[in-house]
Amino acid sequence: MFWNNFVRPLRFKNVNRSTILGFMLPLILAAFVGLVLHRTIKPISSPTPVGTDAAAIGTLSTTPATNQLPSAAGIESANTAILNYCRNDLRQGTNCTLLPSTDVTAPGFVESGVRMSGYFEGAHSSTDGLALAKGSGGSWLVIWVGQNCIPKDVAATNGVTQPLQVCQ
Repeated sequence: MFWNNFVRPLRFKNVNRSTILGFMLPLILAAFVGLVLHRTIKPISSPTPVGTDAAAIGTLSTTPATNQLPSAAGIESANTAILNYCRNDLRQGTNCTLLPSTDVTAPGFVESGVRMSGYFEGAHSSTDGLALAKGSGGSWLVIWVGQNCIPKDVAATNGVTQPLQVCQ
């Protein structure tokens, strides 16, 4: 019944080249547009370093340039980058203050204690935490802000060394 009523009357004797082209052209055009759009979309870039040395922005590598500890001016610049990050890049209305006498340094890194106006998420919610900046001189990139210790994956990715507080 189905064959006799629906399929048999469809005869493809009258199908010509222009009919096939009219059907296929929109499909080909859609595939071409999709391919062009796929190739022109750029991936999201990594965060821009924050610091006072505009010439050094974008020149940070994955490993520190020297094996020297940051100078007092470098620590101050890293702490400024941490405060700027807390004020501008965290949740709206969140602010940080630095905890006094909590700076710990390693070559290319400054770890500072921070007190947030909100709470860190987790079972042991607190307003106190740590912030880690990577860089040198006046150019510092904040790579982590959180509670208790620096996660192992962040430490491994960025080459974090002792005596910074890396989670066990």
